[in-house]
Amino acid sequence: MGPARRHVAEERVTRFTAALAGARVDSCHRVWFELHEDLIATLGLDRHAHP
Repeated sequence: MGPARRHVAEERVTRFTAALAGARVDSCHRVWFELHEDLIATLGLDRHAHP
């Protein structure tokens, strides 16, 4: 694989990683986290209470 193709591949991996788990973009992790927080609030649960 030539340097140009390797660079393109590395860029794709970086963008995918950010989209999957980035904290500063609307990543899958961030969307799940916000949904989880909304569900806890909607159900009136205390996330710090012991089960």
